[in-house]
Amino acid sequence: MIMKPIAMKSFADFVAGTEATRMRVLRQYKYPSEEGLAMSRYYHPAKSTIIEFNRDNRDIDWALDQAAELEKKALTPSKSLRNKLVLNSKAIRNYVQYFGDQHFNILKDEKFPFSLNEVKINVTPDIHTTHKEQDWYIKLYFGAKRPKYEFVRAILNCMAYGVSVNRGKIAGESIVFVDVVRGNISLGVKLTDEIIEELAQHCADISDLWQAL
Repeated sequence: MIMKPIAMKSFADFVAGTEATRMRVLRQYKYPSEEGLAMSRYYHPAKSTIIEFNRDNRDIDWALDQAAELEKKALTPSKSLRNKLVLNSKAIRNYVQYFGDQHFNILKDEKFPFSLNEVKINVTPDIHTTHKEQDWYIKLYFGAKRPKYEFVRAILNCMAYGVSVNRGKIAGESIVFVDVVRGNISLGVKLTDEIIEELAQHCADISDLWQAL
């Protein structure tokens, strides 16, 4: 049995990854390091800025000022910190470019954990809002590389199943994946028995590999 919950993004990395990637993802959980923890919060500056932009109905100039401040802080001898700050600044500018003309009504954060085949997955949408009187759960993606189809699908299906387990039946299109860097939006689909079986099989794969580490 796996004692440590797996984050939704890590689950998606596992699903979409090569055998080597799958082993790396699980090792980071079984043998955690400070580096792994830091990576999990890599885009926190951009994410928190985007949430505040929406929650407090900030204007575009405010968001661009936040990006500029990160760029100023990037004048540091530390290459890793410099890269992190520059990428977060770029992510804010991308968000403003593609989505700055609208604001979401930010609702209370919610978590939707679920367990399949003795594997617990933590489902944590970045934004909980409403659209046309319907709850929307949004995951923001900031990666420099275009996400694989399998990764996006795993995130959407994870969120859909997690919400359905904790909140009841939900429409697939209320689950949203936002590729901030490229301005792309992907909507979830209707949760089916086949999708749930697929999630269960991935969890079984995780359980099997975990024992082998």
